[in-house]
Amino acid sequence: MGNKDKKEKKMSGDVVDFASADVETALEVEEMDNSINEAVEEQDDVVVAPKKSPLVGIIFIAVLLVGAVVGFRYWQYASTHITTDDAYLTAEITSIAPQVGGTVQKVLVADNQIVKKGDLLVQLDDASYRATLDQAKANLDAAVAQAEGAGISVDLTTMNTQAQLQQAQGGLGQAESGVNSAIVDTSRTSAAYEKALLAKSIAESALTAAQARVSAANAGVNSATASAEKAHDDANRYQELLKSGAVSEQMANQMQTSDKIAQANLENNVQQLNAAKEAVIQAEGQINIAASDIAQAEAQKNLSRETIAQAKAKTAQARGQVNQANTRPTQIALSNNAKSQALAKVEQAQAAVTAAQIQFNNTRIYAPVDGMVGEKSVVVGALVAPGTPLLALVQTDKLWIVANFKETQLMNMHIGQAMEFDVDALGKAKFSGTVDSISAATGATFALLPPDNASGNFTKVVQRIPVKLAINEKQPGYERLRAGMSVSVSVATR
Repeated sequence: MGNKDKKEKKMSGDVVDFASADVETALEVEEMDNSINEAVEEQDDVVVAPKKSPLVGIIFIAVLLVGAVVGFRYWQYASTHITTDDAYLTAEITSIAPQVGGTVQKVLVADNQIVKKGDLLVQLDDASYRATLDQAKANLDAAVAQAEGAGISVDLTTMNTQAQLQQAQGGLGQAESGVNSAIVDTSRTSAAYEKALLAKSIAESALTAAQARVSAANAGVNSATASAEKAHDDANRYQELLKSGAVSEQMANQMQTSDKIAQANLENNVQQLNAAKEAVIQAEGQINIAASDIAQAEAQKNLSRETIAQAKAKTAQARGQVNQANTRPTQIALSNNAKSQALAKVEQAQAAVTAAQIQFNNTRIYAPVDGMVGEKSVVVGALVAPGTPLLALVQTDKLWIVANFKETQLMNMHIGQAMEFDVDALGKAKFSGTVDSISAATGATFALLPPDNASGNFTKVVQRIPVKLAINEKQPGYERLRAGMSVSVSVATR
């Protein structure tokens, strides 16, 4: 074989090495080179003529040009693009599970069905939760009624306390006035006439005070009568409401108690009125006695002394009543405490109603997002527990690609670069997108047993780093993409 032949073989080998990046083109070039070499060797063996056919040169030049063009185009593409077929489509998958346990009553979706956010997916039997909710509402009504009764009790206690305190203070004033009157009578025993006139004057004052007490007692009777009639009417009205179920029995009983209290208060005021009337009669009698005592000055002196003792006793008694009335604020405080406890029970019952309402609402499971139903395992009649997976919703409108590039390919990759990919399941259909983000670690780092390179037998392995690629949603065929499909990705780095 001559130097020319060796030179031709060397040039053809260089062409093959130059185009070896593209596998298919390299194979074609190699086949054509083998054909040329075989033709050249046959010509060398025959040695028929010293000149070679010009067809060999033409073929060689054509192969050289084709290889050069293909190699240049591949080199140009490889220098501006990063490719990998270790990539797949993925999407957000929402697992649907109940928050409460129960028997599945209805299943309103089927496999691969498209649902919208807020669509009813599954309904559980809500009978027991409805009963719990009704019970909680009934407890709330009872707590509200008890709180209202406690408020009424506080008002009644306050009014009674004020009335008793005023009455005790009035009795104390009257008793002290009697003491003063008796002292005055005693100091004037030296003049019978003067003493008798003073006694008459005192009796007339007592009559005026008694008449004032009668007026006050009449007003108290009228007020107590009105309160008693109102309480009686309220008690009768609540009894009628109890029969129709509009109020609780506890509330009706409280109204009966209020009626009895009002009746007792009325009787107390009537007794006070009678006592006041008797005081008027007594005062009138004292006037008559004072008139007759003008002639009995000496006897009036002794009577005055007895009156002083009686007045002092009444004063002591009146002061005891005042002290007793002053203890009523403690009872008011206790009533206020009971009212506060009743209000706290109302809040507790309201919280129970809210919790029961939430449990009842959770018997209906709605779609939290738009998506396609998958992995549906729920059937009517099944008994499910909280957290049991029923189905999954795949958000097919929010797909992206996870591409595992070699670490040596990421030198020129940046977020926002354009990319394109083809899908195996769709006949290599082309789609476009952009680089969204690059993972913070390699895929092996997140493995259950990450590699530990601290051993003595270390072999360097090129790692792969997951890269998230966003897909342009507004492009033909996007609706045919599904999570898990294998794709081949090419990112334009320049």
